[in-house]
Amino acid sequence: MGVYVNLTIVPSRIAPEAWQEAYEESLALLRGYSGEMMGIQFEQINSTKRRVYSRRIEHHIDDPKQRHWHVVGDFASKETGESFILYSDLEHYRDRGSHSKSEGEINDIIVNIIEEKGGCRDVFSDKTQGYPYHIPLLAVAMLVEDRFPKYAHASGDIDIHQAKQAQAFAKTVLKRKIALPLAVDASRLFQRLQAHYQGKEALAHFDRLFRGDSSSSFEILYKLSDRSSFSQNFLDDLRYYKSPTQLGAIDLSMKWLNATRDLRTLCELACLNDDGPNFDPVQFADALASTWISIEESLRGLMNPFRKPKGATDTVATQFGSMLFDMGGLKGRNMRFYMDEKQVLEILAGLFPGQAKQIEQIFTTETETIRKNLANSQKGVETLVKRSEADPEIGDGSSFRVLKSAENLSQNQRLLLEGMAYALSLTRAKFQEEDPGAFQEAAERMHEQIVRISHHQGITLTEDAWKWIDRENDLELLRFVLMLVLIKNDEQKFWNMRKGLLENRNLCQAVLEMTHDQKLLARIAKKIEATN
Repeated sequence: MGVYVNLTIVPSRIAPEAWQEAYEESLALLRGYSGEMMGIQFEQINSTKRRVYSRRIEHHIDDPKQRHWHVVGDFASKETGESFILYSDLEHYRDRGSHSKSEGEINDIIVNIIEEKGGCRDVFSDKTQGYPYHIPLLAVAMLVEDRFPKYAHASGDIDIHQAKQAQAFAKTVLKRKIALPLAVDASRLFQRLQAHYQGKEALAHFDRLFRGDSSSSFEILYKLSDRSSFSQNFLDDLRYYKSPTQLGAIDLSMKWLNATRDLRTLCELACLNDDGPNFDPVQFADALASTWISIEESLRGLMNPFRKPKGATDTVATQFGSMLFDMGGLKGRNMRFYMDEKQVLEILAGLFPGQAKQIEQIFTTETETIRKNLANSQKGVETLVKRSEADPEIGDGSSFRVLKSAENLSQNQRLLLEGMAYALSLTRAKFQEEDPGAFQEAAERMHEQIVRISHHQGITLTEDAWKWIDRENDLELLRFVLMLVLIKNDEQKFWNMRKGLLENRNLCQAVLEMTHDQKLLARIAKKIEATN
């Protein structure tokens, strides 16, 4: 899983001077981001090359062939994903591998992407993981597509709401409006495709290129295309499934109902049409109940807290969570069409009179089970929402990356910090027991060890963190930092918390003081003893 931003171009159809102008604007965009874009640079410290997260994002400025920017995250959130790089010299992309051996004639990049004719180059196609730098990078991709609409294509795990955020951000920096990307502008994308493809073929390519909510794309195609092509394309997709209760088949049924609000035709296509999958009507009734078609809005609304807000980026966690919801029988949370149970059964009985009793039994039983499960989960959902709103720390230590001090801690943050302080006090005692002279070196020697061991452990810090660590002359605090980087622990929570301590001197000092608070340590030890 991953959350991507992609930018593809046809370098042979772009003028080098125009590309250079686009590069300068993209750099202005990144530098204008209020969260401060984060790059990477390497510093030689004695015999060790230190990897540092830096505000310096442009490299080889004096070398026209190698000049480029490189970003991996932002300083406001201190979240990092994969590297995104853009070169100022267009020749860099002309030398890279294409999507096909033969370039052919290129008049529209989307045709070459679809048919893999070649000549296209990926400028970047990497994971932001939905972190805040996703939006400014999307703005860069949109900027390039805006300048070269027939020869650049922005895509990825994006939607129109994110694109509008990126558009607004770009306007504040560039003082001009850039177009929304073709991939999220449904009517423009469909019209562009119809210049090259017709009927079912145009629908299939739209489904491949359109980015955003798949249910929305279904509704858009229903409005824009002819009914015959739309229905045939739907049947082609539905025939892929052997049973109507498969998640993909349920998803298609929901998309149809959300878009058309036509249950009768859905039943006919799924169970009676000669070109369809000819599903068993009783099994189809079971699947239909799973769409939540007859679940009242008051119960459906319990799932609203788990919906992604408009404009929010997906993350690996939300992608995984969505998959778990689907597998757990909660796919109906995406249903926007409601029909009274009695009306549903009347339509089904009219179409399948010989199986009406079985259909009624399975539909009503499954619908009632869903109602009960949702009602039973109401208190749990409300409690979970209250906890998530009240505490920024979810238990993985991620909130410590931007925590400035140990003042005004949330309950979860305090529990984690106190627990860490207790563990570190034990670790310090163990180190000193094994080597009484441990951490007794001079400050200069400890500084060297911190750099060397951090490099060996794969710990990358921001330039802000190294600034205070390099200047630190408090021997006890230096010993504490050295101990932190020495600890080998691959648990994500520990990595996140250690990173938070190393990034902020005040927080690091506060936890050091906790390791000497005997009353605190005794209280934690007593709690641990009581649970064992």
